[in-house]
Amino acid sequence: MLVGCSKNFTVIKTTPQTMLTDEITRSDDNSLFQDGLILYRQDDLINAENKFSQFLEKQPNDWLALYYLGHCRSAAKDCAQALEHYNNSLNFAPNDKRSRAMIYLSVGVCQEQTNEIAKARQSYHMALQLNPSLTEARNGLERLSPLSDSSPN
Repeated sequence: MLVGCSKNFTVIKTTPQTMLTDEITRSDDNSLFQDGLILYRQDDLINAENKFSQFLEKQPNDWLALYYLGHCRSAAKDCAQALEHYNNSLNFAPNDKRSRAMIYLSVGVCQEQTNEIAKARQSYHMALQLNPSLTEARNGLERLSPLSDSSPN
């Protein structure tokens, strides 16, 4: 998974265990979402973003499509839009700790990339509170540890 919003991208490699639950349970009727997911996994992020956007026109409250759309915007270095999609995703996400932790992780990465250090710390802590085994959030906190909350970077 590529996440980042500045000249320096943070690469977060996830294992199959961190895949989000709804990816597997979607029906074939959601071909736009499925196409977007395939394109996303092939790193064709522009076309993936188009598919997720088309899907969201029909299903505007779909938390997982919003989550992936956030990833697409983050990869395009548009953290403001990515954060909006991630926050909308949180509004509609199920009360599943693992899924919500992954969203908070993504929010934290974007906030870190835009030097919102205090907010990034909060997001990483929230991700760890929901999923204590989320190594990527722990690594984010370690990267932030030498920085003050108002570091200009």
